[in-house]
Amino acid sequence: MYPLYTIGEVKLEITNRTNVIRNHLTLRGSHYLEKLDDYLTLEEYGYKGEATIHIDVSRSLENLDVDLVVGLPNNGWKLVRAQETTMVAELKDKIMERWGIPTDKMTLIRLNTVMEDSYYLIDYLISKLGDVKVEINDESKGVEESNNGNYT
Repeated sequence: MYPLYTIGEVKLEITNRTNVIRNHLTLRGSHYLEKLDDYLTLEEYGYKGEATIHIDVSRSLENLDVDLVVGLPNNGWKLVRAQETTMVAELKDKIMERWGIPTDKMTLIRLNTVMEDSYYLIDYLISKLGDVKVEINDESKGVEESNNGNYT
């Protein structure tokens, strides 16, 4: 039998895996997407077996700076300061200014998802110390691998 986790414990696990601040998370369930309370378990909500839960991530009202770790091709991981409300295109500009990689040649990846220029960092669950992997798009070689290390 699997242990019964409360919604609060599920939020904590999401925070551990993504670095999104726990207070920014809202979990919703059922067909009506009702808010799930932190102190109840999924079983207490009537879920048996697998459950589909929707995660809402709120932006910080203070728009505080966050530190990102950026994985660069053949250059390891480097620290970059941004805000949760920084757009991906703006992050690409910062990377270009700092390391000279043209924005049209880079693809940013977070949690195995290609990041779109028109989205905000918080849309990719970047909060506190998050990480982004940079891949260089070289038309003659395809996409160059940027880092063989683990990242979460």
